[in-house]
Amino acid sequence: MDCQTFRVLIVDDNPADGRLAELVLKSELPGINVTEASTAVDFAERLVEGRFDVAVVERHLSWSDGRDVIRALRRTHPACPVILFTSDYAPLDFAWDAEEKPAEYLVKEWAGYLQLSVAVRRQIERKQTRAYGDDGLAARLPLGALALTAQGRILSANPAAQRLLAVPAGDLTGRALVECLAGEPERQAVRAALADRSRLDGLGSRLAGDGAEGLAVRLWLWPVTGQGDAAFEGLIEDISGLQVELDRRSQELESLRAKNLELERFAAILAHQLQAPLGRISRYAHLLIDRHGSALWRDLHQILDETRRAQELVDDLLGYSQVRALGQRNELVDFGAAVDAAAANLEEVFTQSGGKLTRDPLPLLPAHRGAIERLFENLINNSLKYHGPRLPDVRISASERDGVWTFAVSDNGIGIPAEHRERVFDLFTRLEPTKDLPGTGVGLAICKGIVENHGGRIWVDSRQDQGATFYFTIPSAAVTDRQGDSQPV
Repeated sequence: MDCQTFRVLIVDDNPADGRLAELVLKSELPGINVTEASTAVDFAERLVEGRFDVAVVERHLSWSDGRDVIRALRRTHPACPVILFTSDYAPLDFAWDAEEKPAEYLVKEWAGYLQLSVAVRRQIERKQTRAYGDDGLAARLPLGALALTAQGRILSANPAAQRLLAVPAGDLTGRALVECLAGEPERQAVRAALADRSRLDGLGSRLAGDGAEGLAVRLWLWPVTGQGDAAFEGLIEDISGLQVELDRRSQELESLRAKNLELERFAAILAHQLQAPLGRISRYAHLLIDRHGSALWRDLHQILDETRRAQELVDDLLGYSQVRALGQRNELVDFGAAVDAAAANLEEVFTQSGGKLTRDPLPLLPAHRGAIERLFENLINNSLKYHGPRLPDVRISASERDGVWTFAVSDNGIGIPAEHRERVFDLFTRLEPTKDLPGTGVGLAICKGIVENHGGRIWVDSRQDQGATFYFTIPSAAVTDRQGDSQPV
């Protein structure tokens, strides 16, 4: 008998708990057969059928008591081990007699669900050992199985454990388990579990010793009683393949981070290097106008205009290269005040365009103050710039749901065609109707970087000639109740 022919009966009047237990068992023990009994009638039918090898029983049922269920099981299936799996946190009453006492006792919490498959596997191993002697399941398990003394010395180990630890069975017996582990923190964790007679769940470690050195494993330990000299049992799993993949991905991530930093440094250096020659070109063009008057006026003003465009591009490129650093410092930011500061920076643009801005009350959130002001400034400037024949009317609002604030910056401008809603956030993107207007195509890319650095996302809802609404989200960890007042600008 192996896991693929082993049968488990779950007796639980809560269908959700029973289903979760079934999912856990089938996930950890592929091929295992699980049957549920949620009512007295179901349980009676399962007893008659008798097609199960281990039972998992809730302690308190609406139609019976766990003791009575165990008694009924033992009368018809005396060799069937019973695992008491209960939502009751009260300790097990050890006054129960031998007919009532379960083989194991687990509480329905996350650790209990994790241990359920281990407990069932343990009952499989014990039943197989009784049925087949030395050719039991422990000998054929792909996981290493161990039995330890109270001091943590190995009493026995199955072949899988011997292979993992790279120690012959004769040399392994009597050896302290901590000697097989390479890291001192992991050794301390094992010593603490032994001293407290507590469980150890999925401890990651590297192995020590010739043949096993550096091998990555996970270790489980739990205390046992009634197993002779064994005070602990355990499982050990080889995760070297998984660890190699994790290490590879970690190295790739570090490489990408290094490349990103290098690109940011390159952009910053390039921007700084271009600032000086562009400034000199602008000064010489002004000087030539002063010296030669209107004869060179048109050509030199074209030079000045192109120089101004290049300087704007350099400034925006520098801002984009620095956007990753924005959002790393968290302080409580008044988003209403950030909008007001952004509007003040755009006072001249408001005057030239005749636009107006109205905002709703906005929250205080942990964020980077300068980055949020830059975000609102870019979005508001976009609305003022692309207003079409109407005077610009910008409205900013926010709403909270499930711990996330969604902000909306709406306008009555020329809008964005549906096919370009994703592209507008790409670097250097200029749509056809806006190519003759001032701008470098970097502003919305900077907005996207700022929002993503704050753990949110940004998108736009718009139709051509019908205005646009830019939405972005900011998580609301540590939101306060203070908000600014609604006011027109």
